[in-house]
Amino acid sequence: MDEQLNEKSEGQSQPQQPEPQPKPDIPAEPQLPPLPPTSQTPAGPEIIVNAGIEYASFFKRALAAIIDTVIMGSFIAATGVLFGDSNLVGSLSGLVAWIYPVIMVMKFGATLGKMSVGIRVQDVDTGENLDAAGAVLREVVGKFISMAVFMVGYLWMLWDDKKQCWHDKLGKSVVVKAKK
Repeated sequence: MDEQLNEKSEGQSQPQQPEPQPKPDIPAEPQLPPLPPTSQTPAGPEIIVNAGIEYASFFKRALAAIIDTVIMGSFIAATGVLFGDSNLVGSLSGLVAWIYPVIMVMKFGATLGKMSVGIRVQDVDTGENLDAAGAVLREVVGKFISMAVFMVGYLWMLWDDKKQCWHDKLGKSVVVKAKK
């Protein structure tokens, strides 16, 4: 029987396996030295914090808000006196009160109240003025949310490391001392 197997195997040619080719020398990935420690956001890319940033205090932010309230209150009162106390004038005045901070923060990085106390709003990542979406999220939506929950959103800055209120976080912004 062994002879029969040998005869069959002699008649059949076995497929030849190709000889293994030598692999070209591929250099290993270079080992980089470890990066210096940086602060990291919990859910996001690594961000190097600029140590030169000085965040605005609660007092300066509150004072700026009072000044802006006086400015807008004066505007609304003047429109009422000049054009009469109608629903249209009231609605337009209310609309201006919402648009004023959005445009000021987009264009100048600060409202008149913030400018008067030497603080400004900037993008948390770039340090630039906020874009339209960031300004609307911060000044309209975020401030409503900050106020709606017993003003806790405004007080949040007292224990936040970047002194951010809820509306700052929503608009991805920080309030800092303005450069002179």
